[in-house]
Amino acid sequence: MKRIIIALALLASTAIAQAGSNECGVVVKVGQEWTTVTGDIGDYAPDGCRFRTASKLGRRILAVCPNGADCDIYVRLGSRGKTITAIDSVSRAVP
Repeated sequence: MKRIIIALALLASTAIAQAGSNECGVVVKVGQEWTTVTGDIGDYAPDGCRFRTASKLGRRILAVCPNGADCDIYVRLGSRGKTITAIDSVSRAVP
C-alpha cells in the first residue's frame, strides 16, 4: 500500500510540473506595474500574457526583451490565468 501511495505521488508531481507549459510571444509592452506580451503567435494570442514589471522574473525577461522587442517566452502559467509565474526560456527575435 505504501508503494502505491508513493507511486501515485510521483505521478501526480510529474503531471503538475508539466501542466501549464505554454508559449507567449511577439511584442513586449512595458507598463508601470504590468508588462504584457501580445501578438498573433503562442497559446494565448492575441491577448497574450503578463508579468509584473519590477519583479525578479520581470527584470530577467526585460534584460533579454526590452520594450517593443519581438520575443518568444516559454512560460508556466499560474492559477491567475495569463500571469507568468515562471519561465522555461526567453529569446528575442532577430530583426
